Formats: sequence, structure tokens, C-alpha cells
Amino acid sequence: MCIRDSVHDIDIATSRAFLEEIKPPMSRDYALDCGAGVGRVSKNLLLPMFAKVDLLEPIAKMLEVAKKDLDNTRVGNFMLSSMETAKLAEATYDVVLIQWA
Repeated sequence: MCIRDSVHDIDIATSRAFLEEIKPPMSRDYALDCGAGVGRVSKNLLLPMFAKVDLLEPIAKMLEVAKKDLDNTRVGNFMLSSMETAKLAEATYDVVLIQWA
């Protein structure tokens, strides 16, 4: 399994700019990172912007790396599931992010 160590700064900057331009301004309480992989987008984009972040990832090995790297009290749940089969509570998240689909 090939895992990149970082996310390009331009990807984070443009994604942050997009999220900041949402009108009316959204609450920054809770975000969901779909297809979270090893958690690079959560670490570099979502955790600096939101009070709490959940990660949803269908590959167990990727989620295990994220758990080790994101030892952070603001990470809520590490969910092992695909987006198609995930059971999510309604009206939980302020943002559901799919960075690279």
C-alpha cells in the first residue's frame, strides 16, 4: 500500500477557501471526512477549521494509520464503512467532505 506523507498546500488552501466562502456562514462544530484514507485532509484541513471531525473510510489499514496519526481529542469517530453502507444520524454534520472522488 502506497501512502503519501502529505497533502499539497494548494489543495488545502483552495479547499479552505471554498469552505470559508459558503454563505450563509456555516457552523464549525462537526465535520465528516468521507473516504478519509490515512487522515491527511482531516489533519490539515478539517481539524484546524472544526471543533470535531469524524472519519469514514472503507479500508481498515488506512483507518488504522489515521488512528495512530490523529491522536486528537477532537476526532470523534473512526468509522470503517463505505459511503454507500454507512449508517449516519440525520442532521449531525455541518460539512460532509469528499476531497477526491
